[in-house]
Amino acid sequence: MPSQPAANVPPSPRSPRRTWIISFAAALAVGLIVTEYLWLRARREAWKTAVANERVAEQIATARARMAAQNWDEAIRHLEDALAVDQTTNRDEARPLLEEARREQADSLLDAAGLAIAHKDSDGALHLLRAYLAHPQATKLDRARLLRDDLDRAVSDDEAARLLAHLSDDALNLFAKGGQLTDEDGIHTTAAREIFKDTLRRHLIREVRKREARREIERLAERRRAAERVQRIAQLRDTPAFRDLSAFIVQMREQSREQEETARRRDAELKQLFEQLKVNDPAEQAEIRADLLGKDERAGVTAVERKRTEIKRAYRVAPQFNAADGELFDRLVDEELDKLLKMLPES
Repeated sequence: MPSQPAANVPPSPRSPRRTWIISFAAALAVGLIVTEYLWLRARREAWKTAVANERVAEQIATARARMAAQNWDEAIRHLEDALAVDQTTNRDEARPLLEEARREQADSLLDAAGLAIAHKDSDGALHLLRAYLAHPQATKLDRARLLRDDLDRAVSDDEAARLLAHLSDDALNLFAKGGQLTDEDGIHTTAAREIFKDTLRRHLIREVRKREARREIERLAERRRAAERVQRIAQLRDTPAFRDLSAFIVQMREQSREQEETARRRDAELKQLFEQLKVNDPAEQAEIRADLLGKDERAGVTAVERKRTEIKRAYRVAPQFNAADGELFDRLVDEELDKLLKMLPES
């Protein structure tokens, strides 16, 4: 017997109460899930913060140890790493330490530059000084610039050559023998001055040789000038005017010898006369001498001075006159006539 199809039975309607209970249960389940998620998330965030704080604390502790050892670069690196850690509550503790480490780092650069200068490591010192001047925490800028300028001058070949060229021969010899500088060298610090002295010593031989060459040139020039002067004097002595002077001098010397002989005879006669007349007063003797002689006792001097003017004028009107030799000719004339005047007898 064929089966009969099942009849469509409509679902039984839910009651409002049952629907509310199901909705409440679902909402409660969702709330529990969200609450648990938020709790787990908060716990995870707290764990992350704790881990981050622990990392920061480790970096700060390590940085303190590096600072105690004055290893400022390492200390700064650890403190910067500490500040770079996210999600922390103790990161700000690193900031004052970082500022302190940077200040100490800057000061250490300046101190190291001073030591480098003392050990004559000019390249290292200049590198350290430039690093210090560029450091944001540098506070002794004036001193650093002074040291840098001193070093720049101390290692300058041009400055060394310029100072050596300025020194006198005595000052150069004093530096060559004992390293003592008597002139201002423009250096403000003792250590930089020692470096400058080393630079000066490198250029010393060159300066000494330059001066020796200059002196040799001057000596040869002086020898040449002396030879030229001898030649000029010989040429001037061979001029008609000077030959006239030479003849006059010979004549005056002969007259001088005759006058000396006459004066001796005259003095003997006057002495005998004073004895006969019993004249002992020098003033009275002088008066009698003047009355008896009755002549110009300066006749020779007058002749010489007149000849001096005459000879100088004669040369200047002569055909061979050279204006460049005028002063030398006058000097030669004066020398010869001044010697003649010293030979003339005093009356």
